[in-house]
Amino acid sequence: MNNFILGKYQNKNTVFHGLDSRIKMLYLIAFMVIAFLPYGSLYVTLVVDGVILLLIISLYLVAKANFLCLFKSLKALWMMVIFLFVLNIFLPGKVSGDIAFKIGEIKVYYFTLFNLANIFTRVVLILAMTTLYSQTSKPLEMCTSLEFYLGFLKFVKVPISKLSMAFSLALRFIPSLYEDARRIMKAQASRGVDFKNGKFKDKIKALTSLVIPLFIYSFLSSDILADALISRGYDPDSKRSKYKEKKIGFSDIVFLFLIAGVLSLAISQCVIRFDIFEYFKVSLPRLS
Repeated sequence: MNNFILGKYQNKNTVFHGLDSRIKMLYLIAFMVIAFLPYGSLYVTLVVDGVILLLIISLYLVAKANFLCLFKSLKALWMMVIFLFVLNIFLPGKVSGDIAFKIGEIKVYYFTLFNLANIFTRVVLILAMTTLYSQTSKPLEMCTSLEFYLGFLKFVKVPISKLSMAFSLALRFIPSLYEDARRIMKAQASRGVDFKNGKFKDKIKALTSLVIPLFIYSFLSSDILADALISRGYDPDSKRSKYKEKKIGFSDIVFLFLIAGVLSLAISQCVIRFDIFEYFKVSLPRLS
């Protein structure tokens, strides 16, 4: 539960925090597209992913973001990496090229290793982007940005404002639910409930002792929230207004040009497929 990403906003006075939330969401979308574009060989793709990672680290330094949250999130990835490694070894499919090493009679190809590194790097990039965005954007700002980009759905009678409000409340209460879950786990553990050890049947019973009180508390909290909204005169069908209208500033325009420049370079590389290793005649293991 300590690896939770969304909702951990850090209030700091930096240039990145001061950017318009719509621009920051555009950065998130653009960099996710860049991370999954095909750039040619696996070697070139890893180089491009490394450059993107350096850019994101630079943004982390500008935003004074907490790297510890990212490292905690990466803990869960090691099981995925081990699973994919074992899966690619025993079910390699039609793989050819140079052999990296052997495990008994099983051949492990360089293609398997670099393909696994490519998958891992892209997942790290997605986590790094999401963590940076959530640390520098308030939940309400995220919902405002989402409502802005999905505004065209109003023409097909999609209730964007209601969806945005629901999304905002969900983001607001997810960290609270995590804290409540931790509190319930400690309370149940003090009563002798073991969440880690025991048979599968015992773990299901232990999980039930956590889930049922959490659901009850969630329904009670939703009733309190509904009463609070009604008492404040909230009408989901009326047109919503904003207390503060944030305007696009000079720093937003500069960052927007930076996003456009990086996206243009990435698309150009996809079209040209420039191979820096082939250009400098670098000898590398054959992947196919």
